[in-house]
Amino acid sequence: MLGGLRGPDDPLVNKTLDALTRFKDWDTSDLTWALDCLYWGGIPSDQSIVVGMLDELESFQEKDGRWKSIGEPDDPAVQTLETLIVLKQFNRV
Repeated sequence: MLGGLRGPDDPLVNKTLDALTRFKDWDTSDLTWALDCLYWGGIPSDQSIVVGMLDELESFQEKDGRWKSIGEPDDPAVQTLETLIVLKQFNRV
């Protein structure tokens, strides 16, 4: 929201993004949610935090092509679709 209101170069937006870089315990659903928020907040895809989060998200892909869901481990379809939507938003697929 701040990125959309203040622009991605605003000091408060940069402090918020910097705080995200210190968080290290991401799972697939956390990353898809956070990246979707960053996308709708107008944070560009070349921002270092976005690049790092996208790289990490892609690394969570299973060999069979799906992404695991922490909340629904027996049904990865929803998580895989949400992940693909976010990757498409940032032109990764």
